[in-house]
Amino acid sequence: MTDQVKLSPVSANNITNIYIVADIFGITPALLELKDELATSLALANKSVSFIIIVDPYQGQQMNFDNETNAYEYFIERVGVEKYAQHLYSILSNQTINLLNKSQNSLKAKTRAKTKAKTKVIGFSVGAAAMWSISDKDNLNVEQAIYFYGSQIRHLTHIHPKMESTVVLPAMEEHFDLDVLQERLENLSLISIKRSRFYHGFMNKKSINFDPQAYRTYNAWLFEELTRPRGLLS
Repeated sequence: MTDQVKLSPVSANNITNIYIVADIFGITPALLELKDELATSLALANKSVSFIIIVDPYQGQQMNFDNETNAYEYFIERVGVEKYAQHLYSILSNQTINLLNKSQNSLKAKTRAKTKAKTKVIGFSVGAAAMWSISDKDNLNVEQAIYFYGSQIRHLTHIHPKMESTVVLPAMEEHFDLDVLQERLENLSLISIKRSRFYHGFMNKKSINFDPQAYRTYNAWLFEELTRPRGLLS
């Protein structure tokens, strides 16, 4: 299930979609606020974004977990990264089909729509891992992916993303050597690494590691990343 904010209409041949892939907390008021802030920034800058969608692991239901422990246990028992990735894949692979169905009924129009469509994905924690696990698929039509503190990516380094990707690493991880993961990722093509001085969860107001300064800094950075010309990794 998804939660959607629609922006100013643009033609099907020049559409840009942004997907925010939630962490173990799923859809929360804080994540909705992040989406709205991003939508406002893009609208004020006159960027041609069609819509911003939140993809979550709980079929759109706001779970209102009391703490990270409860959220983690529920996610592991009821969903898991693999199932979450399948859900995300279904959404991203079907978007191309839906876009082409909206275009004119000619081979030329369909080819043009498929070529010019732009999709960008922002994943947080398990959402980042879910996106990474399908990032080598051919039919996603994703131009750019941004992965925030996706610790489970350490188990998925055999997967090589096929889109321009930026991995935002925290200052450290409690359960593994982050330097080893960074070294492995730096050897992959299309990958840019951004090592922050904040901790896992710094963008989530529900997390014990939420940091207001980091939130403001990376909100502004997200806007820059989503709007800069492609092919220029920061």
